[in-house]
Amino acid sequence: MIVDTHIHPIADNLELYPLAPIGGQQSEWSKGVHLTDEQFLQLMAEAGVDKATLVQGSTVHGYDNRYLVECVKRHPDKFVGVCCIDAMEPDAPDTLSYWIEEQGMRGVRLFAAGSTVAGNWLDDPQTFPMWERARALKIPVNVQTNAAGLPMVLHLLEHFGDVPMILDHMSGPQVEDGPPYAAAQSLLDLAPFPNISLKFTNGNLNAAVKGNSTVQALFELLIAKFGANRLLWGSNYPSTTGSPDAPYKSLADTLRRELAFLTPADRDLLVGGTAASLYPDLN
Repeated sequence: MIVDTHIHPIADNLELYPLAPIGGQQSEWSKGVHLTDEQFLQLMAEAGVDKATLVQGSTVHGYDNRYLVECVKRHPDKFVGVCCIDAMEPDAPDTLSYWIEEQGMRGVRLFAAGSTVAGNWLDDPQTFPMWERARALKIPVNVQTNAAGLPMVLHLLEHFGDVPMILDHMSGPQVEDGPPYAAAQSLLDLAPFPNISLKFTNGNLNAAVKGNSTVQALFELLIAKFGANRLLWGSNYPSTTGSPDAPYKSLADTLRRELAFLTPADRDLLVGGTAASLYPDLN
């Protein structure tokens, strides 16, 4: 089973589901773009992808997760959803419970750094009630931050060692230096915390073939440090696209090609098994 854990649905009806990007600035990649559930189901079939985790596009629809919910509700056999909330709001715990318990989402994402957003609030104690509610709800928390934000991630791991955490894009580590990947040491330092998993995207695969790095060298190190059962793939489509003639299928093809060196057992975990363990509804 192949599971894509990082797809951003974008509504084609912006009157019903208006633009409301976090920070007020829409991401460049999303301008003039829409990705409906039906469109993506067709792309999945062409690419040989079985199921997907739909992740709220924070720089498009912001904290309004309604379209995401509708996509999942229409195809519960294919999708699970990861909502986005403002963890700094006093009502964040109850907001989280609403999206999870009443609207069927299966995870939450904290968007702390990206193309249009940057902040140092991630480990602010004001967010702790949200983390405590995530613990009670038994859901994973997806965290998007860059490498500069890893000290905040470490702080959270020290406080919430029993809450599953998924690090989006692996925080975008610098890997061009190659083995032993000294420039990515702050990422490797997270390995002792068993509740954190690394989501690698096609952007990470592209970065891993630059400079002195290779995909095989990097992923052999990551598996040795974290274990294959803590690595999972997401394409980041449509923010990331592949070849013009096959913008999605080529991303899945790249995944298969670049991970061909792995043992079948490890490969199965990276492309689907780890995702299914974090999101049981994918089984």
